[in-house]
Amino acid sequence: MLRNVPRCISPDLIHALMSMGHGDEIVLADADFPAVTNSGRVIRADGVDIARLLEAILPFFPLDAFVEKPAVTMDCSEWGDEPESYERFRRTIRKHNRKFKDFDFLGRFEFYERARGAFAVVVTSEADGNVILKKGPVMMDPGDADKNVGSQKAEGDANTPDSLPVGQSSANAGGTRYIDKYKVLLLDMGRTFMFNVDRFYDADAVWAMYCNLGGDRLNSQDLYQILSQVFHQIIADSKKPEKQESFPPVLAYLSIHPKSAQLPLHEIGILERVFCEQEIGSVPQRYVNVLRELHTTHRLGVVSDIWSRSDRFYRELEHVGIRGLFETIVFSSDIRVIKPSRKIFQKALDAFGSDPSDVVCIGDSLQRDIAGAKKAGMATVWIQNGEVSETNPSVQPDIVINDLQDILTARAPRP
Repeated sequence: MLRNVPRCISPDLIHALMSMGHGDEIVLADADFPAVTNSGRVIRADGVDIARLLEAILPFFPLDAFVEKPAVTMDCSEWGDEPESYERFRRTIRKHNRKFKDFDFLGRFEFYERARGAFAVVVTSEADGNVILKKGPVMMDPGDADKNVGSQKAEGDANTPDSLPVGQSSANAGGTRYIDKYKVLLLDMGRTFMFNVDRFYDADAVWAMYCNLGGDRLNSQDLYQILSQVFHQIIADSKKPEKQESFPPVLAYLSIHPKSAQLPLHEIGILERVFCEQEIGSVPQRYVNVLRELHTTHRLGVVSDIWSRSDRFYRELEHVGIRGLFETIVFSSDIRVIKPSRKIFQKALDAFGSDPSDVVCIGDSLQRDIAGAKKAGMATVWIQNGEVSETNPSVQPDIVINDLQDILTARAPRP
């Protein structure tokens, strides 16, 4: 228990707020917002309206001074007059941030898309109105942000405000960084810079997605059973060496599951889409910033095991503005080869036209990322992020970090 924490801030909410980094976004949603469909992390704040929640969190939640409009809401002009709640939101934000002018307005479905990339969605009892807040750096004096924005605008770089704090961090470290020995950074994706992946535990979200896509042949229990069993079978098969270079697509698993094999083809297609939407995660803004910073000094590529078809993943990378940062992307579902097979890493090397000695692979799995990259002759960086406990004495990464952002300043270990 803690003192002086407003009663409307739950333990889950305060944990989320403290876990967010610079550039991460949080949605404060009304009671009608389709939260489960649009987020893998939903926090309940029942009995609280958004103005009250803003009043509670803004004293210790800095808005991002590096963007012109760090608060976003939904454009309701197509339905009529602006909701009365918007003015209450404005007054509360201005009380705590005197430089706040007005919201950035997005259409309904644009707002939903933006919410999908948010750190969390907080569902309130607000009758009408939703707000997205972008978090700023907590240690920065507001005046410093003004100076940075001014200097960046003078240089004419519209993208710099998002990446500047990361750049400052690496520039101030001094000396030669570990990654500066290499020309190419080959990154894993899931739990390296994309998070909230594989959300098959969330039966409500699975059911909501199925219904939204027009599915009508299954009940919620059978749907959850099919997708969770298919997912666990895929994971089990991915550990079999004989499957590494001939891995079946998701559709093949759905087509042989006892409860989905007899469904019409269009219904199996819906199941495939639901599976994909639960498999795919989101890329928090702070990792977007890191990738942009790395792109200024290195050639970047992705080698990632994904089970669903790749087109949806490409769209997600495009949506968050990082697709163009990667010179090559190799998804396992496109070539039916999974890690730690040497072939999937060689595919990326061939695309780069690089010698393995010029490449360092960065990933969170010792067995898949590190062991596979070493077979291909690459240097390796293991992200020991705490989400997956993994030990393998026979696989030794060159260096270990706790988060992708650490690679910006990491030094090679001393002999």
